[in-house]
Amino acid sequence: MAEYFLELLTEEIPARMQAKAAEQLQSLFESKLSLAGLGFETLETFVTPRRLGISVNGLPRHQAERMEEKKGPRVGSDERALRGFLESIGATLDACEQREIPGKGTFYFFQQKIQAKSVVSILSQIVTEIIQEFQWPKSMHWGSYAMTWVRPLRSIISLLDNEIVPVSVEDPHVLVGRITHGHRFLSPTIISVENFKDYKEKLAKHFVITDAVARSQKIMEQLHQLCEEKGLQAKEDPALLEEVTGLVEWPVVLMGTIDERFMALPPEVLEITMKTHQKYFSIMNKNRTSAPYFGVIANMKTIDQGLEIVGGNERVLRARLADAEFFWVQDQKKSLEEWSKGLDNVVFHEKIGSVGDRIGRVKSLVPSCFFGDKADRVHAETAATLFKGDLLTGMVGEFPEVQGIMGAYYASNSGHNSLVADAIRQHYAPLGPSDAVPRHPVSVALALADKIDILTSFWAVGIQPTGSKDPYALRRSALGVIRVIFENDISVCLRDLFSRAYDFLPQTLQKEAKEKTLQSLEEFIAARFKVFLKGLVFDFADIEAVVSKNWDGNIQKSHHVLKALSDFLKTQMGQDLITTYRRAANIVDQALRSNVELNGIIDETLLEQEEEQVLFKTLTTLGLDV
Repeated sequence: MAEYFLELLTEEIPARMQAKAAEQLQSLFESKLSLAGLGFETLETFVTPRRLGISVNGLPRHQAERMEEKKGPRVGSDERALRGFLESIGATLDACEQREIPGKGTFYFFQQKIQAKSVVSILSQIVTEIIQEFQWPKSMHWGSYAMTWVRPLRSIISLLDNEIVPVSVEDPHVLVGRITHGHRFLSPTIISVENFKDYKEKLAKHFVITDAVARSQKIMEQLHQLCEEKGLQAKEDPALLEEVTGLVEWPVVLMGTIDERFMALPPEVLEITMKTHQKYFSIMNKNRTSAPYFGVIANMKTIDQGLEIVGGNERVLRARLADAEFFWVQDQKKSLEEWSKGLDNVVFHEKIGSVGDRIGRVKSLVPSCFFGDKADRVHAETAATLFKGDLLTGMVGEFPEVQGIMGAYYASNSGHNSLVADAIRQHYAPLGPSDAVPRHPVSVALALADKIDILTSFWAVGIQPTGSKDPYALRRSALGVIRVIFENDISVCLRDLFSRAYDFLPQTLQKEAKEKTLQSLEEFIAARFKVFLKGLVFDFADIEAVVSKNWDGNIQKSHHVLKALSDFLKTQMGQDLITTYRRAANIVDQALRSNVELNGIIDETLLEQEEEQVLFKTLTTLGLDV
């Protein structure tokens, strides 16, 4: 058995594209090896900022001869169909055989022997095709070549047990063989390799860790060690870890310092500024408060132990935080009410109107979404007046990720109740499957009203998600409505809420008839609810029985019925009921297939067993139609 090893050396691959690229390479290899009739034992992909590759073990040295069969049209089919089939196989009708397929008829079949090819030639064709077919989110041309890749290709290692497998690439400067290069800065030397094991060992000596998991582990080990030395702890952030892992081939973790004056900024501003703009890890004290430090991941080790790198990053962060400090001070010179006044001039969507229009509708809808003490209802209505006010602030203009968060701070600084501030902070929630939902009735009311108005408005003007496209995140809004209601165990009819939201729309937005809009929206919510329930490991047949057959827009009721049904069917009585139902259904089905006329009338004289007679009398006594 043989090993095949491929490395595609490129300029830097964006971190966000790396994992998908490795998955695509594996999928393409598996499908093309299967089509070629080549089995394998193991397959391992790897990706770094400059390399994408794969190792396939257990390949046969020689492809076996095999028979390939093609099914043609039915015997007696149109002559054009038969002629097309014969042209596709390059044979005459005499070379075909007729074979009957039970229940379908007699068809033409053609069999031919596929001669064995050398594995080297097969792999050469496979890799050439993969390079030509590979799909990147964004690709580029270089030079005058027609070929595209995420970044310019520099070289290719293509080895079958130390034998070079040729690969056809349009750019003649892309060398194909056994040569690669080490770390771009620490060891940019030429390296000749014999196989995948030799490749990994030699690259490790030249400051390249090919395994992404190993790079992630090294980052976290160094980060935790630096924090422990100062009695601190790093904030866990899997998404950031994955991103910085894709930025380095030889990770070196360093710790920088934040000027004390910036620690007066909201901690969310510190964290988002460092994470989103600089890819820094936030550092915290043992009590989980923000510490004046950050973790930066370098792709270098230096003779000064990273002092120059840290100093440069501190200067960049200082400038960004100085901007944030300026906006923080300037924004608070106006109350949140004053900021909110300008929202009538901010367009939400050209077909739906301004943000100010939406605020008016959400405020009108909030009472219908409020399920708490009457004393708190006024806080929900106040929050609905102010919840978008921070959109015009300098802080949100510079750092859009803090919208809602800054509104909460500015509401508190304007003297509003903490319930109002919390509702403003949480009205976008949940933003994803791992994000918590609002819990207090004030926050729940605002979050629900906001999402219901969004869904109703877009549906009313005929804008809905299509296929994989959902530019306005309407699926996320629908799932947010479901989760807020579900996790707070609220009993409410969504159709009523959507109906009220529709009535608050101006006539100019009611492009679709109300009943048509509500029916379509209900079906959309039901479909999302079924997906949500499936994620909770309910049986799909049970979900269909409850949601598809008896959906009335009440999420709490449907969930309770589904849980009761699911629990009952796990009992012996439930299993017996299913068995009895299936038996009766089979009897009826057999009768229908035998053309027996079923008029739905039960002849009592045919009931022989005592149990049948008792059941019939009981149902009759209850007045049920039998």
